Amino acid sequence: MACMCFGSKTDDSDDEGTSSSGGKPTVGVKGPSGPGSTDWKEDEWKDKTRDIWSRDLVNLPVHMDIPRLGARMKIVGLGEEGEEKAFTEDKSRPELVKEILLNIAQAVEDPQSVENIENHYFDHIDAEGKGDIAQQLLKFFQEHVSDTCRMAKILKACHQKIVFPGFYQIKSKLYSQLPFKDLRGTWTMSIHLIKGRIEVRHRKRQVSLSKESYNPDNPAGEFDFEWELRMVFDSELQFMSNVDVLVVHINYRDDVDEERRKDVKKIIVSAFPEMLYNQTT
Repeated sequence: MACMCFGSKTDDSDDEGTSSSGGKPTVGVKGPSGPGSTDWKEDEWKDKTRDIWSRDLVNLPVHMDIPRLGARMKIVGLGEEGEEKAFTEDKSRPELVKEILLNIAQAVEDPQSVENIENHYFDHIDAEGKGDIAQQLLKFFQEHVSDTCRMAKILKACHQKIVFPGFYQIKSKLYSQLPFKDLRGTWTMSIHLIKGRIEVRHRKRQVSLSKESYNPDNPAGEFDFEWELRMVFDSELQFMSNVDVLVVHINYRDDVDEERRKDVKKIIVSAFPEMLYNQTT
């Protein structure tokens, strides 16, 4: 079955966060339902992630985040050789987004779906980059991409909103003992095509805010850590079989002593005992 459809889609209202039609933000996982809120329950973050993924493509900020973060994406496991395709900023934004869509469709859809992208993408996207590419891409999704196709289901896991529940799980486990902030420009996404399953992974780095260890000669945080949100789907993307967060890397500032490094590692391993598989000591 082809991925594309040519009928009308559901309306583009959104019941959480900022609506894709430009409406005002509403209460959702980005705000009052985070740690410290009476609404936040640690054991529910996985259900929140699945709930976000289950929404219609046009009701999620995919059309905003793919153009914005496409150069930080990659696909792993393409073709018989399992090749890796990393997307870069050496193309115009319209061409970059088209390349991402085509590579995903070529991996999981039939030839007709790929042809439909080729034939109709620039019906909506200005090739010279004029206008608001996010709204243009939203229109393309509304008119040509069915929520039932595998490409759409992968895209529904490739945006910022789906990261929030996992981020709040990291924050609820670590922030009180190891306060941190975002390290700008470190968010990446990857799509992994594995035999029998498909995974979408988001990675982000946080840097410590420990005032006690502040060094005026070296104002950078005493350590930073990278964490990963990993969503696992069956090969047909009918369901999200697993979702978890992992701390994958710790990097310490050169002047942080061994005792402090051990303390930091102990706190992180205590919070995520099965998940720490790479650390710099």
